[in-house]
Amino acid sequence: MSFLDELQRRNVIRVAIGYLAGAWLLIQILETLFPIFGIPETSIRLVVIIAAIGFVPVLVASWYFELTPDGLKRDSEVQELQREAVSHRTADRLIAIVLTLAVVYFAVDKFVLDPSRDAAEREVARQEGRADALVESFGDRSIVVLPFVNISSDPEQEYLGDGLAEELLNLLARVEGLRVISRTSAFSFKGAEITSTEIARRLNVSYVLEGSVRKSGDTLRITAQLIDARADAHVWSDTYDHSTENIFDIQDAVAGEVVGHLKIQLALEPPRAKRYDPVAYALYLRADEAETEEARRKLLEQALEMEPDFMDAKADLAFSHRSSSDEAWYAEDFETAKWHEQRARSLLDEVLAQDPAHPATNATLAWEAFREPDLAQAAMYAERALESEPTHFGALTTAGEVLTRLWRADQAIPILRYASERDPVNSYHFNNLGNAYLDAGQYALAEETLRVYQVMEPDDQSWPRWQLGLALLLQGKTSEALQHFDENFDEDHPLRFHGKALALHDLGRPDDAAAELARLLEVDRNLPAINWVIGSAYAWLGAKDEAFSYFEWQREERSMAFTSMADSPLYANLRDDPRWRPFLASVNLDPEYLASIEFNPRLPAEIRLP
Repeated sequence: MSFLDELQRRNVIRVAIGYLAGAWLLIQILETLFPIFGIPETSIRLVVIIAAIGFVPVLVASWYFELTPDGLKRDSEVQELQREAVSHRTADRLIAIVLTLAVVYFAVDKFVLDPSRDAAEREVARQEGRADALVESFGDRSIVVLPFVNISSDPEQEYLGDGLAEELLNLLARVEGLRVISRTSAFSFKGAEITSTEIARRLNVSYVLEGSVRKSGDTLRITAQLIDARADAHVWSDTYDHSTENIFDIQDAVAGEVVGHLKIQLALEPPRAKRYDPVAYALYLRADEAETEEARRKLLEQALEMEPDFMDAKADLAFSHRSSSDEAWYAEDFETAKWHEQRARSLLDEVLAQDPAHPATNATLAWEAFREPDLAQAAMYAERALESEPTHFGALTTAGEVLTRLWRADQAIPILRYASERDPVNSYHFNNLGNAYLDAGQYALAEETLRVYQVMEPDDQSWPRWQLGLALLLQGKTSEALQHFDENFDEDHPLRFHGKALALHDLGRPDDAAAELARLLEVDRNLPAINWVIGSAYAWLGAKDEAFSYFEWQREERSMAFTSMADSPLYANLRDDPRWRPFLASVNLDPEYLASIEFNPRLPAEIRLP
């Protein structure tokens, strides 16, 4: 008899199978029960170690002993017939029972307990403000669309690859349940010598859509491929040979393939591209590559001559005029600025007349109202933009900032966190998110977020770096805050004076604080960098009369940038002063008024407001 036969005769193999199945089942049950009773995770490791140590002794015992109706007996004492009839049968029953229980538990855990556990963990993560919570909620349904490579002999065809990628990105972004990285982050890797897998790792996505485009005459050859970055494997690829008139069909086909391969369950079909005259569409794409705003406007105007109902081109033309208006204002060319402003507004009105729900236009109007500030109008336009397209990036970021200005920072945080996850290489979002954390009183998270900004923008000496110092100050890290303001700003920077004055005051050094405040007062108060910080410094140091005097000057001069921070903890000393509420009311920032502004934006399902 061979050794294997002997193992089988003595039930060693059966015992091994039963032991392993039973140990696995026991560990799985304990992993579920221990957290309920507050038993630490280290106890699980102890059970695993004991089970591993016990495996060999059990096998040795099974070699020498048999389980019979009369109990354990030595192998030599058991008759062969009895062994076959009783011992094997008993072992088989025990194994069958254990394996059945293991399969049942696995099914219950996988399909019942696991989804609810994951949902609970994600909710806890959101409540804790973890940055990875949003990514976790999407699972594998996350993608970055990279610029398509121009392989034509003509370098001027570069716009085709960029434009196609951007349009595909916009199409996929409208799919709820799919996290699509924004253009800013996706295109930041253009021309970089870096693999798709590494890009996906940096952006924390599972899939990459990339491709190439070649134009020859009126014929396009577009190759697209979907890559699973986790396995560095091709999921799908295809080549499309069509005339330029069929570029919209190509966009639909690629978007549909991506949605299908990602297995997203949609109530509707994948979004379809808007149809325009192909020549007008080409002009529209080329406008993004224009070197000047004037050249950009010329291309957009040509596109509109061919396709008067091209709403996206008309909206982009309005944005271009708006940009030129801002430049003219800064150059103090007020006549030119006014002309561009009027032209922009006329174009935006035309878009809304044809398409009142146009997301980009409503998002732009929301941002303009936000700047004035007219928060009721800003809320209305942002709400309208998101109603038609809940994933519209510009509308979402504006909505987050509107909620922050409405003193609803706790609601703004999930939206701004969503924006930072979709556009993770854009420091702008970390600035906004850090500010929201400050207003919400979550100072540790504010510090963490603003440190990310500082890494991304190491030379910037503006608000985010100052806000980081404020986050330290509000956590009671006063000495660290003083060092931060002293070392991270130029010696004559007004924000350095301001921050040091606050920190020195909290350290019980009033004379030194007064000296820094005096240096701040020597700076031209019309400069944007100190437009409101003087008043906040007065408030923090307890000089209430001086603070209100300064506020009145700001109101008279219509220089009230401080209103964007009226809910800041810097003004805590003023909130019980009888002059505070009337002053806020005079600049449309009374808390009751802000609370009365209804703002219920339609948001992606992944964003849950508290």
